[in-house]
Amino acid sequence: MSVHFSETMRSLALDRFRPSMLALCFVAVVLISWLFWFGTARVSVYEISTKARLEVDAAVRPVTSSYEGRVVASNLTVGRDVNAGDVLVEIESEAERLKLSEAKTRLEMLSPQRTALVEQLKSQEASLVQQLEAARISIAEGRKRSEEADAAALYAKREADRLATLSSSGLLSEAELSRARAEEQQRRAAADAVRLAIGRLETELRGKEKDGQGRLEALRREIAAIASQSSAAAASIEQLSYELERRQITSPVTGRIGESVDLSHGAVIHAGEKLGTIIPAGEVKLVAYFAPSSALGWVHPGQRARFRLEAFPWTEYGVINATVSRVSNEPRDGGVRVDLAIQRDSASAIPLEHGLPGVVEIEVDRASPAALLFRAAGKRLSISPEPTEAH
Repeated sequence: MSVHFSETMRSLALDRFRPSMLALCFVAVVLISWLFWFGTARVSVYEISTKARLEVDAAVRPVTSSYEGRVVASNLTVGRDVNAGDVLVEIESEAERLKLSEAKTRLEMLSPQRTALVEQLKSQEASLVQQLEAARISIAEGRKRSEEADAAALYAKREADRLATLSSSGLLSEAELSRARAEEQQRRAAADAVRLAIGRLETELRGKEKDGQGRLEALRREIAAIASQSSAAAASIEQLSYELERRQITSPVTGRIGESVDLSHGAVIHAGEKLGTIIPAGEVKLVAYFAPSSALGWVHPGQRARFRLEAFPWTEYGVINATVSRVSNEPRDGGVRVDLAIQRDSASAIPLEHGLPGVVEIEVDRASPAALLFRAAGKRLSISPEPTEAH
């Protein structure tokens, strides 16, 4: 009996050992597989930013007022498409419009007056030239007559002198000599009269020229005064037109109104006040801001990324795939700007509109779990403990 009992106990011990060995082998296989995965597998490493949104590639332009006044009309409606130069807000400008109309009327009245004065000036210039030319011709004719009279007087003097010689010799009577002397005096008087007439004509010529130039100068001054008034009116028109343009706030670019303040009729706006924004038409891109320690040295152009929008759950709408296109080298406001190019999907139901926020994940590395563990441990060890104060 004892022999059979001992064999039975030995058999039971062997039956209990076989399951234990199987369990140990299974655990060893699992442990070896895990260690192999832990050391050789590649896991994607992502940097995540919650400060991400869609933006157009052109800068959003603000709509500001350059003038202070009361609103009489507003076309600032969110979502409205506008073209560059479209009037968005009109500020009260009735007084300036009346002044502009008055200045234009004054300029229109001055123009024909100036034209008439210019024509009158030309006419008087031509008339003066004719009068002076006629006077110069008369003087020239008088000088010719003076030369003839002088020649006749000289001849009469010589004739009288010849007859006086004959009279002294008793060959000529006293009466004939007297007639010769009288003829000489008459010719001399005629020559003197012609010279006096020439002097009078020259005096009249100088007087006409002086009076004519005085009238012409008066006309020129009047024309200059009208030209000055016209210039002043034109400058006033330009100034008033500029003021009216300032009172019309126009769209700086072609695009869509992204936001606007409530401007009812009669509202008062101030110079420099922001009234809204215009989102220019352009390609939509993704912009995200990362912590400098996460982005600098890790994020590079060409890396793949995915973008989940807050307003469109990714479980229903999916994600937007993107690629890093540009990384800023300098942090700004505590973050590094990263621009990403969107990979459009025609089957996606997500509207790519400016301003939609979300979360972006950029695949920056692929490393083994062991490397990630050592990397995390290195970061923890690199944080130096705060120094304690000695007591």
